[in-house]
Amino acid sequence: MSLNFKRAFTENIAAKLVALFVALFIWFSASGQQQASRFFVAPVKLVNTPDSLVIVGAYPEEAEITISGTKRELLYLSFRRIEIVVNLAAATPGRFRQRLSASNVVVRGGLDPRNVQIITPSSIDLFFERLSTKSVPVDLTVIGSVPTGYVLAESPKIEPTVITIKGAATAVARQKSIPTKPLDLGRVRESFEREIEIDYDGTVFRCEPDRVTVSITVSELGERVLPNIPPTVLFDAEQYVAEVYPSAVSLTLAGLKTVLDTLSSGDVSILLDVSDKPPGRYTLVPDVIVPKGIGSYSLSEDSITVIVRKGTARGNQ
Repeated sequence: MSLNFKRAFTENIAAKLVALFVALFIWFSASGQQQASRFFVAPVKLVNTPDSLVIVGAYPEEAEITISGTKRELLYLSFRRIEIVVNLAAATPGRFRQRLSASNVVVRGGLDPRNVQIITPSSIDLFFERLSTKSVPVDLTVIGSVPTGYVLAESPKIEPTVITIKGAATAVARQKSIPTKPLDLGRVRESFEREIEIDYDGTVFRCEPDRVTVSITVSELGERVLPNIPPTVLFDAEQYVAEVYPSAVSLTLAGLKTVLDTLSSGDVSILLDVSDKPPGRYTLVPDVIVPKGIGSYSLSEDSITVIVRKGTARGNQ
């Protein structure tokens, strides 16, 4: 019995496999012709927007539809791009409404509109404004400060300093300037040049260019003492002579290390102005003139004494 049962499966195996495949093909073909409906979510594509107009606000970016057809047709649609195309050629400033129908559904290879039903939304509502262009200055947005021991040697530089914005007329009119993305100075210990993006809402307007080049010059801070600097007395040397006590002072300077490293006593001035004073003894707080890049300074003496008397330098020789 078992032998006969086994022989029934193994005899004429090729013919039996062919018959099985034919039966399966007929079954698939028959089931593929059965009618069905399928749900799709398709992107909304806006075309032919007038060059002088811009869309303001949000709008549906997808639509839900059902398509009827054979199961085979619906299977093919799964591998094709389906779009909801809205023609905006007739748009004018203000509100624009386009009711959606099967004619808005576009599928590569074609589709019978009678087999398509729009579920939602039933229409696309848009609001248009005139397109406007304006040039605005760029504001560098900086957060934090350079680490202790460092300083910005000069103000940050931006290139370009002015950019063009294009968008809805009302939004463009409100924009007086445009900021950059924040630049964090908290870890900056050396000078650099880099691009940084403009910080703006791309749904409101566009920026051209959309990034600028920022140059930051950083210097290490330092301290230096210049000893034995003789003060300079401002007076009428044709009528008077002046004596200074002490005759020299020390000047302690703090500032950019690059400036301090090349500094000499000839680059600073300690001034005592008695040009409008009669002969006498005066105790003055001097005026100190230092180069750019020096942040602070101090003198070894809080005040300096000047004695002015009649005579000339020649007469005292």
